[in-house]
Parts: sequence; C-alpha cells; structure tokens
Amino acid sequence: MLIISMQECGCNISNIPVEWLAFTLLLSTSLYLINKNFAIALQKHLAKRWHRFFVYLCASPVVTSVVLFLIRYLIFGRESNYQPVDFLLGESLQFYLLSAAIALVTGGIFYAFNALKALKDAQITTEKAKSSLSETKFIHLKNQIDPHFLFNSLNVLSGLIEEDAEKAFRYTNSLSAIYRSMLSQKDKDLVPLREELATGKEFLYLLQIRFEGALTYEIESGLEQEQKFVVPLCLQLLLENAVKHNEASEVRSLHIKIFSDSDYLVVENNLQPRNSFVESNKLGLSIITERYRSLTEKPVRIEQNDGIFRVALPLMTKI
Repeated sequence: MLIISMQECGCNISNIPVEWLAFTLLLSTSLYLINKNFAIALQKHLAKRWHRFFVYLCASPVVTSVVLFLIRYLIFGRESNYQPVDFLLGESLQFYLLSAAIALVTGGIFYAFNALKALKDAQITTEKAKSSLSETKFIHLKNQIDPHFLFNSLNVLSGLIEEDAEKAFRYTNSLSAIYRSMLSQKDKDLVPLREELATGKEFLYLLQIRFEGALTYEIESGLEQEQKFVVPLCLQLLLENAVKHNEASEVRSLHIKIFSDSDYLVVENNLQPRNSFVESNKLGLSIITERYRSLTEKPVRIEQNDGIFRVALPLMTKI
C-alpha cells in the first residue's frame, strides 16, 4: 500500500498526506487480521496441512481484494454517492492486482513458515516420546537382568565360601562394586567410558570365576583413558548376552575382546552357539539400539561373520 501511495505521490514519502498513511496502516492491519483468521478457520475445517495451504493460496487474493474494496468503499464511497457499481468502475485494477499479489506472496511465505514450524514441533514431540519410551524399556531391561545376575552370582559365591575363602572375599568385593555402580548410574543417560570399563572388568572377573577358566577376555590397552561417554550398563548387557548364547567350556573356551574402532566401543566374541536351546527374543539388543538412537545419530552396529559376533556402541562426547 505504501509503494502504491508513493507511486501516486511522485515517489516522495514526504508528499504523502498523513491521512493516507493512517488509512494505509488501518487497511494493512485489517487485511492481516482477516487473513490470519481465515487461516485459523481453514485449520479447524481442513485436516491435511497441504490442503489448507493450497486453499489459502487460492482464496487469499480473493479475500484480500474483497476486503480492500469494502473498506475503500466505506471510506471513499461518498465520492460516487455510495453507488457500488460507480465506485467499482472508478477503481484501478492495478491497485487490486498488486495488493492481491503482495497478500499472496507474504501470506504464502508466512503460512509455509508456520506449517514447517508445526511439522518440526511435531517431529520433536515424536522424538521425545520415542526417547521416553526407549528409556522406560531400557530401565525395565536392567531391572530384569538384576535378579538373574544376582541369582547366578550368589550360587557361585556359596560354592566359593566352602572352597576358597580368599577368593570368595575378592568375589564379594567385585559383586558389591558392580551393584554400587549400578545404583549410582541408574538415573544417568551417559557415563564416562572409564567407569563403564571398570564395572565391566569386575563383571568379567565374576564370569571367569563362574566358568572356571573357560572364559578369557582382552581389553585394549589405554582404552580407559579416552574422554568419551557411553550409555550405562550396555557393556554388562553385552557380556551377559555373550555367555548366555555361547558355549564356554574347557574344550571350547569363550574369548571376549573389548576395543575401540573409529569412535565406537566394540565388544566381540567367538561365535559358538550352545547345543541346548536358549530362548532369545533379541529384546536386549533392540532396546540398546533404541536407547542409542534417542541420544545420537550414530547407529549401533551389529555384525556376525567368520565365526565372530560383534556389537559396536557409539562413543559420545557428553554435552
């Protein structure tokens, strides 16, 4: 409207009457409010976002032109004795076309911006819901593992007390260290890699006692020095998974390796499935994958080839 006014007054804003500037402000505000309420009405009656956008783009120039005519007619209609046809004939088509074009462009931009913002907000809400769900599942999985792990550990401890009191004392210390770590980490999303490795070493010590030398492990030297973070308890879950699904005996020993590879913590073991059936729904691996997906874009990698089963967990820098 200001551009049109400047054109009519010789492109000099100082020549535009104050009344015309006030009229321009009134008209622009009215058009904004009407187009805004038109968009709100479409949102209530049309479910699909792109349908609303298409209808708005088609109807907005018409609505703008009609409102523009009515306001101008009410203010300036006395010049034609308030005869609508006479007033319309005296109007400039260019004036209405330019106003409709401006309304179409600006309205389309703002409507598209708001639609994209709404879509982004919906995606954020969905991701938060997924994150909350994966966290709930992960906590449930940890609570399931605790009794199973404790039952096996107490069985081993009861035998050690009679056979080797010193080893039983060391075993008890490792067991208490693991549970102390689990209690301190239960409400954390991420923990330092060194803490997870320390708990993993204690857990591996218990497994070695339990399997009486049929299990060996190797941890990369200096790995605990890396200033990285991991999801707590995932290492223990993977170690438990390895002994659950693979045979560990004097004839066929189970060997576990823990090392880093391109910002990943890798846990691998030689693949030697148990002869007896072990029920598995792969829930543990899927929940670990979901938990990492909610925290980082880097995926958990699960590989099985050449007699090796390998899980790679992303190493993260805590924010």
